Amino acid sequence: MKKRITVLLSILILCIGCTACTSLGGGKSTASSSEGITSTESQYSFEAPRPGEFDSADTAIVTTVSKVNGTISFYNYDLKKYYTLSYDSVSTYADKYGSAITLDQIKEGFLYEITFLKSKKLLVSLKESRASLVMEDTYGFSVDSAAKVLNYKTEAYKLTEGTILLGASSKETVRDLKPEDVLTLVGENNEVYSITVVKGHGTLKLRGEDNLVGGTLQVGKDLGVHIIKGMEVTLPEGEQTVTFTKGTTEVTRKVTVNRNEKTVLDVSDIEIEEIKTGKVLFNVTPENAEVYVDGKLIDNSRLQEYGYGLHKLVASASGYETLTRYFKVAEPQASLPVTLEKSDTKTEEQEEDKTDGFFIVISAPTGVEVSLDGNYMGMTPISIKKEYGSHTITLRKNGYITRTYTVKIENTAENVYYSFESLEKEKEEKSSSVSDNNTVSGN
Repeated sequence: MKKRITVLLSILILCIGCTACTSLGGGKSTASSSEGITSTESQYSFEAPRPGEFDSADTAIVTTVSKVNGTISFYNYDLKKYYTLSYDSVSTYADKYGSAITLDQIKEGFLYEITFLKSKKLLVSLKESRASLVMEDTYGFSVDSAAKVLNYKTEAYKLTEGTILLGASSKETVRDLKPEDVLTLVGENNEVYSITVVKGHGTLKLRGEDNLVGGTLQVGKDLGVHIIKGMEVTLPEGEQTVTFTKGTTEVTRKVTVNRNEKTVLDVSDIEIEEIKTGKVLFNVTPENAEVYVDGKLIDNSRLQEYGYGLHKLVASASGYETLTRYFKVAEPQASLPVTLEKSDTKTEEQEEDKTDGFFIVISAPTGVEVSLDGNYMGMTPISIKKEYGSHTITLRKNGYITRTYTVKIENTAENVYYSFESLEKEKEEKSSSVSDNNTVSGN
């Protein structure tokens, strides 16, 4: 009985050992071809690529970098083909000089040289290409759809069927681009591979603009338009400073322009200041002289009306010297003498003019108005073109006594310098009663 028990125990131990041997070493050998590769076999048969190894290379434009999906999308310009690769911690990125960059520094719309594992769709390396055409953050382009070019100043950049537009809505095309759009162009030579819209455009419509019609609307230094009823203006997207000007009124407003949207700005609360004008009667000698004010021929026998401020007068007549002068309107009504001098016939014996290229320089007193022979010249310190002969210099400043000097300028090839005494203040009792028959100042 004991012998039988011993035999049975020996058989049991032998069976357990066989079962263990089968579990440890028979996984691969016992799996049939129809069952495929077991997980154990996959773990030991897969051979990971070594860092830097790749089986494909391309030069393509980056269209999208998605950190959420862990992918980068590309566009092959020559093949007009889009594709997407995943990236991992072993993928490398570099700028066009070969210096390492981060994923955040990869620029959409730019051309890159890439290597990857095609079978795994895995990006191995990415380096910015040295594209010959790169124009970043530039505005002022105009599209010529017929010629298939993008014009910028004097240059024309070729558009092809392969040119892609990035940063725009799915409905926008190259034809929808405006000069106000801020664009980045990438390509080779003058051929455009990609256009990226950095900043788009929207439109601004005015509401209640009746009082501003005839004035101007200014945005920045480059855009200025006359205001008409019902107008809409194309502006770059983002916050814009808009200045409205009419007469002496100038009002500035801030407005936010959204891409491809119409922004309505209510300007009905802007009040226009009344433009002050004064009437001027010109006493012209000789009477048949032609008188132009601000470039317009006038009837000098009648009162003329002008806005307050400086105006330019040019008078001429046969046998007389042409007179050019500036006058300032500062009163409701005034009279202004305009006297032309008879011209002298020059002879061969006449003295040669040596004053050409030289000046009469008045350095003091500073900050006063200067008139030469009745013609307004400007404020001191000032340099006036030198002409020899006798001249009158008038110094004028509000609240001060006007002074007039007669000077004789010699016919010499040198500058003439003057420093006059400071003007004296008018007495208070005179300030309210002083009147002048010639109420147009700046003579």
